[in-house]
Amino acid sequence: MGLERITHQHRKERYRQAMRAFDGRDYSLAGERFAELAGDSDLVGHLSRYYAAECFLRLGLECMTQSDYGSAAGAFHLAIKFNPRSDSLCRYLACCFARLQQYDRAAHHSDREVSLSPDAEAPRIRLALAQWRDGQPERALQTLREGLALQPDQSNCQFQLGVLHAAREEYADALAAFNSVLQQQPEQVDVLLHAALCYGATQQADRAEQLLTTAQRLRPQDARIALYLALARQALDQPAVLPTLRLSVPTASPAVDIAAVEELTELVSNEPEVVDAFIHLPPEGTDENIYELLAAVVERAMNHQPYRAELYFHQARLYARMGRTEQAIASCEKAVEIDPQMVQALITLGKLYRETDRNADATQRLEQVLAMGYQYADVYFHLGCAYRDQGQTERARRFLEAALRVNSRYTAAQEALQTLAA
Repeated sequence: MGLERITHQHRKERYRQAMRAFDGRDYSLAGERFAELAGDSDLVGHLSRYYAAECFLRLGLECMTQSDYGSAAGAFHLAIKFNPRSDSLCRYLACCFARLQQYDRAAHHSDREVSLSPDAEAPRIRLALAQWRDGQPERALQTLREGLALQPDQSNCQFQLGVLHAAREEYADALAAFNSVLQQQPEQVDVLLHAALCYGATQQADRAEQLLTTAQRLRPQDARIALYLALARQALDQPAVLPTLRLSVPTASPAVDIAAVEELTELVSNEPEVVDAFIHLPPEGTDENIYELLAAVVERAMNHQPYRAELYFHQARLYARMGRTEQAIASCEKAVEIDPQMVQALITLGKLYRETDRNADATQRLEQVLAMGYQYADVYFHLGCAYRDQGQTERARRFLEAALRVNSRYTAAQEALQTLAA
């Protein structure tokens, strides 16, 4: 009886030590301590399993922010040992192995995520893309078909199915998928463009021209769509309509140096951060046409690396700089879909949603940042403002006060807090 009491007291003390390490953000030590206590079925064991998983999750996220995907995967493996039914841990593991180009292992963990959430669309698309990269095209197509059998209205699954068929030059199957999406969402520009290219590849220039005309009306500043539309009209022997295309190119500008554009495309592909140098140019004296050119360059880079989240993120920042907020949101959401732990993309989404008065969406994205363990004054501030605008005053107050705890000189947070007290 005495030995049992000593053992119990010892475990309680070890648990308190682990909690102190956790509160001090020493997740490595805390995870080690909680793991030692996680084997029993009592309350201490139950809580230790929860906190052990949380510690290793946070360690993994820290490694991911440093692009150390091997160490991140090791931490997530430990976390999933204590929380085997976590679909988010499966997603993080799949992302790590995709970054490590170990697509068989990425597919394995995406498959686990799908088994936990069989009706969800994004996990199934991630699984199909991992299978495709792993050299299993038939399995990738089957994965998407299985998702559509469960949820026939999943337009993103249908679109990806079309993209994969088109990559195999199975244009009839690709068009069936694209047209299925267009029946429900006739103004989806990316789907219109892909369908038009399939029609062009099958010598149906008239149908391609119709879809490209619609796409160009919806996105008149997109030079790529305008180029394809010009080619389609030439194929139909309609050269007279070409001057009506509305391209944002000044008439007095010199001819574009193709070699320079290719060099810039390669630079952006290798170092997407270079886009920031343009974004931060002062508005005064800056030719706005440079952003149109840069947008085209980023899109060219994305054609070479269509699954690179950083390119979508920098495209979103570029669109935001150009005042194209909806396109910025779409690109940023794509970045997060590819890389769910991209913190800066989540923060940018939160700000963009706030700008467009979608405060519920803003809070959802910003709360994800906090759930990863980050404590940024900016995030607390925008959460406080978003909750304030939704009429949730007390919650707004807590977040604004948290912003000031992180940065006591945050003037905007001080002013926002004062407005709550007024």
